[in-house]
Amino acid sequence: MNWLNIMVPWPTRKERKAAVAAARAEKEQSAATARHAERVGRELTRLARENHFAAVIEGQILRGHQGG
Repeated sequence: MNWLNIMVPWPTRKERKAAVAAARAEKEQSAATARHAERVGRELTRLARENHFAAVIEGQILRGHQGG
């Protein structure tokens, strides 16, 4: 065994490459999840806005129908 490996037990080149690849894959997955969350957020905002408009229109119709 090499004395440097005993003094500084670094992972092998293969292990380091695997760790980098795993970190890169995790980063890409995190970015994809963030993009998806952004799309879902925009869709929820759009739906809430449309629902609000529908609720306002419904309220106006009901108040108008009841003579208010």
